[in-house]
Amino acid sequence: FRYIPLNEDEDSDSDSVGTGSSSSDEENQWDEKSPSDRYKRDNTPRSWLRVACRLAVPAFLLITSMIRPHTPYDRISITLPIALTAIFEPLPTACQTQQSVLDNRFPFPDLLSPSAWIRPQSDYAKGWAPSLTSRLSPLAEAYRERTVEWFKGSPPRGFFRWDPARFDQGYYGSLPPLEGIKPVNASNGNEKCDMELEEDAYYNPVSDPMKISNLDHDLLPALREVLDNGNVKIRHVVLVMMEGVRDDAWPLRKDTHFYDLITRKARDADDIALANERLARITPNAERITGLHNGFAPTHDKLNWTDTAEEGFGGVNVLGTYTPATMTSKSYETLLCGTPPMSVSGFIEGDMDAYQPCLPQIFDMLNNVSDHDGAGDDYRNHPWRTALFQSTSEQYDRLDVFDKRLGFHHRTTRREVENDETRRNDSDPMYQLVNYFAYPEPVTLPYLSEYLDDTLGKQERLFLTHVTSTTHHEWDTPTGFPWTHYIHWNGEGNHLNKFLNTMRYHDEWMGTLMNLLAEKGMANETLVVFASDHGLSFYEDCGKEGTYDNDHVSNFRIGLTFRHPHLPRVQYEVNATTLSVLPTILDLLVSSGSLNEQETHVASDLVHDYEGQSLIRPYKKKDGDRRAWSITVVNPGSSKLGMTSADVPWRLTMPLKGESEYRMTNPVEDPFEENLVTSWTVEGLVKEARKKFGEEAAQWASEAVPTGEWWVLEKKRLWRYHTLA
Repeated sequence: FRYIPLNEDEDSDSDSVGTGSSSSDEENQWDEKSPSDRYKRDNTPRSWLRVACRLAVPAFLLITSMIRPHTPYDRISITLPIALTAIFEPLPTACQTQQSVLDNRFPFPDLLSPSAWIRPQSDYAKGWAPSLTSRLSPLAEAYRERTVEWFKGSPPRGFFRWDPARFDQGYYGSLPPLEGIKPVNASNGNEKCDMELEEDAYYNPVSDPMKISNLDHDLLPALREVLDNGNVKIRHVVLVMMEGVRDDAWPLRKDTHFYDLITRKARDADDIALANERLARITPNAERITGLHNGFAPTHDKLNWTDTAEEGFGGVNVLGTYTPATMTSKSYETLLCGTPPMSVSGFIEGDMDAYQPCLPQIFDMLNNVSDHDGAGDDYRNHPWRTALFQSTSEQYDRLDVFDKRLGFHHRTTRREVENDETRRNDSDPMYQLVNYFAYPEPVTLPYLSEYLDDTLGKQERLFLTHVTSTTHHEWDTPTGFPWTHYIHWNGEGNHLNKFLNTMRYHDEWMGTLMNLLAEKGMANETLVVFASDHGLSFYEDCGKEGTYDNDHVSNFRIGLTFRHPHLPRVQYEVNATTLSVLPTILDLLVSSGSLNEQETHVASDLVHDYEGQSLIRPYKKKDGDRRAWSITVVNPGSSKLGMTSADVPWRLTMPLKGESEYRMTNPVEDPFEENLVTSWTVEGLVKEARKKFGEEAAQWASEAVPTGEWWVLEKKRLWRYHTLA
């Protein structure tokens, strides 16, 4: 309503109000009225129109709020001032966070029924008997209380859960402080909470609801004979972590999604023919390492490495591998330690000790239990030496701190290269950065060659880790490396073009490494494991480039190969992750007879304690009704989780903060992931999955989400996140 003064054209000074000065009776009747009575209603059509407009907006908001879907539209109507009030809400305390971790219960208790428990079937098997309550089962309690006889003196870092002192001196037992680094796994201070901690703070394979072991299976038929008869000797182990090499580029092949992505916008058959001729030359060494043919016409180019393995030999290539994290540092941790990372932003794990022994620490333990005096010519009695070589910065994401915890005996990184005044030559392209944190990999070649000579001269065995980087953004190659227009119709500045050139450079470097091992006489006795840290998507994949907060499967699928010239060729298809790399290395060392008696005893015991399955045995896609889940932490770590399992083709990315949708696809049938299901709620996800993929997919989705939610908190518990230690 609109109110107007009765006498709009009169003077409104104070002398004319309520003084009786007006001569009109109509005016006098208002003289003694209150101010609120001195107005009257304006009932003109114009006034009613204004009233209707003012009522329409709140009425519209009220009606739409009642009938709209709850998510995501509830966020849209929150005004900025209201949203900002959230900053005044109290954050959970460290103790509340701890309590939520400790209260976490596996969401499917029926799978843990005592009728499904597994008794130990061999001398080293631990069995499986997770409890339905917070108390340990008798079998899990026996594992917790055991003290292994091979544990001698001061243990290498990483073995604190076997330390007899753990019962008296706390979580880390007798572990001494690391010089310059606090020994406590704490990311939020040292607040002490008045709560009862869990009965077993360490990882216990007997009580792990998701643990599935395939060590009770025999070796793969193709591998059984050569491993049993001692034809495969593994004196040395080399682990190569390849930056951003997606599975369909290891090697680049004609029958893949990546090839289709490259050529889908070709203008004509001539474009494709020229592209094929050039693409055939990108990854020839990867073809020989993996045993996969690229599908192009032979080029007959001379290569920088000649594979001397006999026809049908070369090792196990794993197809369908998923990364445990689309973030390099977290993937690096899993590769070396066999433990999944946490779903938290950044490499918080770098400030902590992994809850399982990592490979450098395991080789230190093997040295501890062996008597190397009078080792003689039997390489199995020679001591192990561990080393890290990379041309990248080790200071990024606190990897230097993490590497120090791992205990490498030797490290050559960008820092050592830059500080070497005797070799450094700034005019040499090898000493010019190819991206914002690394030199070209060959800058490490002289250091690596000298180290191999020294190791061999001392009759030592080598565990070598090498990290590549040229295939990282910005995808530049050293000055002088010939540039090729692989996608000539898109121009040379195209990022996909740049990546393909770095892949060719990377492939040549892989050939150089293999050739170096051959020159040193190591090739026939060295297991070389090639594993990508994560995949890589481009705008051509999904309209978004890189791994950051990116759901596309191209970021998740990676290359993985166990190369040895005396292992038969096996193309192994399975939805696994690099969580399986460490137990597979131990299994190969034991099964090939490449360890002495004491070391074999330790490795045979340890391999049963890891969460990953061995990739030289038939993979258990399910154990009873339990699925073999593969879980990926999405870069930057805390916002999303990738879920798949070995028994199904589907893949799910799930939000952890409610800031994005659930997204489910079938990348086996739909490699571009264009036929997808999305929903803001679990209920909607299951409903849409049922419509598009069927009842089995709906059931799988309903299990994947709670499993992922439980997993997130369980990993924080095991890593002793937020001062649980």
